[in-house]
Amino acid sequence: MAARKLQELSDALRLLIVDADKFTNVGQHDEAIKRAVTRLSQFRPRVRIHEVTGDGTAFRFNAPSDWQGGFSFLKKVLYPVDTGSQSLAPEIPIAEVQIQLQPDDTFKIHFVTLVPASGSKAWLYYTVEHSVSNDATTLKSVDDEDSVIYWAAAECLRVMAAKVNASKNIEELASMTNRESRGSQYLKLAKEYEERSGLMDGAALAWGPINPGTSTTENYLTH
Repeated sequence: MAARKLQELSDALRLLIVDADKFTNVGQHDEAIKRAVTRLSQFRPRVRIHEVTGDGTAFRFNAPSDWQGGFSFLKKVLYPVDTGSQSLAPEIPIAEVQIQLQPDDTFKIHFVTLVPASGSKAWLYYTVEHSVSNDATTLKSVDDEDSVIYWAAAECLRVMAAKVNASKNIEELASMTNRESRGSQYLKLAKEYEERSGLMDGAALAWGPINPGTSTTENYLTH
């Protein structure tokens, strides 16, 4: 099954909410999907690999161009990496590597005590946010897509419930009792979809209580 892009995700959302009264529109559905993708990134971010090649003297290197200050963090660092070997490269402590913000708003990789040997490679596994559009998506699993769809559907259902409950048009909605009943049904379904998404508050964030890979301090630098 091909990865679903923005339109396909929004189509799936519309099948879940069945908004016959058009309390929400396509633009709102697309924006709800994008917000859900942002939320998914907090729990299951995209993981990328940045390769650094040493020269025997340098211990500061350019950070990946897509490093996102305030979001990205290092998951692990492998060194030395032999791309021609079947053996798994050893993992070095995350504390050995710092990502430092520079005065020009760029980021640098700083090895605290290690100086990568000439020709030796280090692989830095780091996270970035997912993204989705009508042309591309970074969501690779059905589980991630479903989480996004359920979370976005829940958001739309809450909007629908609010509009039902605020309606004063008795011809549009048969009675006050019916209006309250429909609003409650939407909210109940929204809660169910939030639970299905796996993205509710209280679920384990990808980075735990802190964001460990970004530092602007010099207190622990040894070179």
